[in-house]
Amino acid sequence: MLILFLVFFWIGFLVSIVIFQQGLSIFKGAFYEVTDASASEPVIRSLSSSLDKLREDPHLKSSFLHARGLRARRAGSQLFVDLRVGVPGTLTAFELSQLEEQIVAALKGERKDVKEVQVQFEVVSEKDGE
Repeated sequence: MLILFLVFFWIGFLVSIVIFQQGLSIFKGAFYEVTDASASEPVIRSLSSSLDKLREDPHLKSSFLHARGLRARRAGSQLFVDLRVGVPGTLTAFELSQLEEQIVAALKGERKDVKEVQVQFEVVSEKDGE
């Protein structure tokens, strides 16, 4: 009888540990969704690679010199992205607007959770952009 009690005790104890671990995992995920947190490194890398692909586009080669300062933060299930883009001083406001639309479309196309993209343009010389 005592052995049977000990077996059920340990089985119950192990089950309660598993339930506790699952609850902690769910709480951790929910906590990160309700607080602002920086995006993970794989997310930053995927966003950066989409910008690299856009930069290699021959139609944009002369207008998009570099992208720096890429930051992304989570707010709930959404992602907010900030970045600085180096451009030559010869671009018009219309060309900058088109470039911004292309950057936003590339980032939103890479990740569906991107809600908003803030692009800050900085004028650089051609040799500084590489």
